[in-house]
Amino acid sequence: MFIISMSRLQEMFGLIMLILIGIEILEAIKAYLVHQEIHVEVVLMVAVIAIAHKVIIIDFKGLPNYTLVGIGIIIVSLSISYYLIKKVRLEKKKAYQDITMGDN
Repeated sequence: MFIISMSRLQEMFGLIMLILIGIEILEAIKAYLVHQEIHVEVVLMVAVIAIAHKVIIIDFKGLPNYTLVGIGIIIVSLSISYYLIKKVRLEKKKAYQDITMGDN
């Protein structure tokens, strides 16, 4: 049986998160090149993944409490922002579909 140390496990998760950040950045670039507009959802997802990466690799033992509170506030605010932007886009899409269906 293999036993992985906690520091090694954090390092592996950190590398996985870096790969996810890279994929999301490529997705943002692709969306920009195809649509000639910046998709805020993709940018927010990159930020959420970057913060998650930081939380995974950070050593919490030496951090002051206000730093942890700050990280928590950032995570919550990014999540709320993503939710609200996604909700508005879905509502606009639904309203557009209702308008176009009403024309028939």
